Amino acid sequence: MGYVGSKPSAVPLTSADITDGIITSAKIADGTIVNADINASAAIASTKLSGITSGLTKLVTSTPSSVATLDFTNTYITSTYNSYLIVGNLKPATDNVDLEIRFSSSSSFITSAGAYGWEAGDIGATQPIESDSDDSIIITRDGVGSDTGESISFMFFLKFPSDSNTKTSIAGLNNYSLIGNTHKGMTFSGFRNTAEANDGIRLFFASGNIASGSVTLYGLEK
Repeated sequence: MGYVGSKPSAVPLTSADITDGIITSAKIADGTIVNADINASAAIASTKLSGITSGLTKLVTSTPSSVATLDFTNTYITSTYNSYLIVGNLKPATDNVDLEIRFSSSSSFITSAGAYGWEAGDIGATQPIESDSDDSIIITRDGVGSDTGESISFMFFLKFPSDSNTKTSIAGLNNYSLIGNTHKGMTFSGFRNTAEANDGIRLFFASGNIASGSVTLYGLEK
C-alpha cells in the first residue's frame, strides 16, 4: 500500500486494541507456551492436566497451641479419599506423657472402653507392647518429654475411614524425646474394633495440653 507523504510510524498494540475473549487456542502457535508464561500463583488443578493424577493432596496444616486435642473432623476426613497421610510434630505441656489417637463416627469421638486395638514397639525390638482392648490407640511407650528441645515427630497412614465394612486403622513411625532429652524411635499400628464409617481423627496427650506443634493432613487418591 502506498502512502501520500511520510509513512506513519508503527505503534505497538495495547490491551485496549484487543477485545476481551478474542484470542483463542487457534490464535496461539503450537509449542510457544512455556513454563515461564504461567504465573506462580495460577494453582492449576492437577485434574486439568492430561496424564497427571493428583496422588498426594495437601488438605490442611494445623498449628495447635495450648489446646487439649488436635482434631481433623469431617471437613477433611470424607469419602473423597481411601486413605490419609498425617505428618507432624507435637510438644506436650506436661512432662512424660504418651501421645494417643481416637476416631470419630457420625461426628462423635469414640471413647468407650475396648473400642481400639494397638501395638507399639521400639524399632528393631522383638517384643512390642500391645492391647486388644483400649479406649484409645497409644503410639508411644515411655512418655514424651516437655523440656526445651523435647517433642514427638510422627508419620502415619489412616486407612479406609469411610468404609463401613472395614475396621479403620493406622500404621506409622515416630521419634520422640524422653525425659532428659534422650530419643526413641518406634513403629506403631492400631485399629478400631468395630467396622463402621469414621469421619474424624483426634490426637492428644494422656494428660495435659498440647503445648505447640504443627501437623499436616494429606489425602491419598482413590
